[in-house]
Amino acid sequence: MSSEINGLSGYNSKASVQKSPESTTTNPTSSYPKSAGDSHTGQPAVETVTLTNTAAQLRETEASLAGISVVDNQKVERIKQSILEGSYQINSERIADKLIALEKDLSK
Repeated sequence: MSSEINGLSGYNSKASVQKSPESTTTNPTSSYPKSAGDSHTGQPAVETVTLTNTAAQLRETEASLAGISVVDNQKVERIKQSILEGSYQINSERIADKLIALEKDLSK
C-alpha cells in the first residue's frame, strides 16, 4: 500500500522526519498496530502530515493577534467623557452616509 502526498512516498519502514525550507514532514510508523498496515507485508501503514512554513506563520500570527484588543479604549473613554460633559455631538448625516455605504457593500 502506497500513497503519495507532495511528491513524497507515503510508505516507509522506519519513522522519519524530513525538513525542507518549505515544509516539515513526519512519518510515524512504529506505533501503528499491524491490523492497520499492509496485509501483504504485515508492516504498519504510514500516514504523512505536512505543515508548511505558511501554516506555521499563520499559527504565529493568530497567537499574536489574540492579544490585541479590537476596541479603541482611548476613543471609548473620550466619547464617555464628552457624553458626561454634555458636549457629544451626533452627526446624523455622517451616520446616514455610513449606513448607505454599508448597504451598498452588503448588496455586492
